[in-house]
Amino acid sequence: MESNDIENLVNTIRFTRKCGYPDDYAYFARDDFPLLHEDFEIFFMITGDIAWFVENKMYDYDPGSLIIFNNYEVHKLTVRSNKRFERLRLLFDPRLARLFSFRDKDLLSCFTDRPIGFGNILKPAGVALAEVLRGFESLERSIGEASTLNTLTNFLNLLSVVNRLYGEREDASKDSEMPEPVNRVLDYIETHLNGDLSLETIGRGCGSSIYHMSRVFKKRTGSTIHNYVLFKRVSAAKQYLAEGWSSDKVRDLCGFGTGLAFTSAFRKIAGVTPAAFARAKASAAKEAETTEGSAKPEPA
Repeated sequence: MESNDIENLVNTIRFTRKCGYPDDYAYFARDDFPLLHEDFEIFFMITGDIAWFVENKMYDYDPGSLIIFNNYEVHKLTVRSNKRFERLRLLFDPRLARLFSFRDKDLLSCFTDRPIGFGNILKPAGVALAEVLRGFESLERSIGEASTLNTLTNFLNLLSVVNRLYGEREDASKDSEMPEPVNRVLDYIETHLNGDLSLETIGRGCGSSIYHMSRVFKKRTGSTIHNYVLFKRVSAAKQYLAEGWSSDKVRDLCGFGTGLAFTSAFRKIAGVTPAAFARAKASAAKEAETTEGSAKPEPA
């Protein structure tokens, strides 16, 4: 990969710091849409009163904790009160980290070497917490100075720290107990992703009143059932397409009735068509193989 390509990837790093009250930020009010994006994400809440819904679990989120997401994890921030908050958020293209990963040091292992929706929360304390804060501050400063080299160095250092913390964690973060109606809905969706997931069908399958079920689900997860189903289907479709499955097969596996419905939903959430996404993944895989091959030493 040329130096210009690396520089372009460094320039895609997006770091933001927000502080204030939830009511001051419009995106906090859009509480019916989960998130699903191609960037990998590190989120750090310094102060505030929030929870995270990740895949099919609700996490109580303690200030001072890190939460990480890869590009297949459906997640949703839920604001519990209008308490003043301060948060840091880092979004980055995983291709940049892969360029500087080695067999004994994979900078993406904490994002990719775990089951979807598990091990998302890290809780640094003491010296480790101070190290994380210094890492964010150094990265923020170098981005502000428009220093590509310093930005890359600080970015790689922060990823290295996060991976170390992931490896040192003592136990998995505990998820909050969800009401039984919500658990039934989540389980039903997970096991019937390729079938009919209308509210009426889910209600019959779970033995619940549609209206009560929808109300409790929205209250506990911050998302409507319809939007959660849509994001779960697109998340599964992204994985299948990245593995090389045909678009028609993926459409059936993920429960999209028609090609038009599949394309429309996928474009709405992923920002591109399924065909364009598949081509980009195939091209990235080919590029990664070429890069890995060129890095191998020639035989003596």
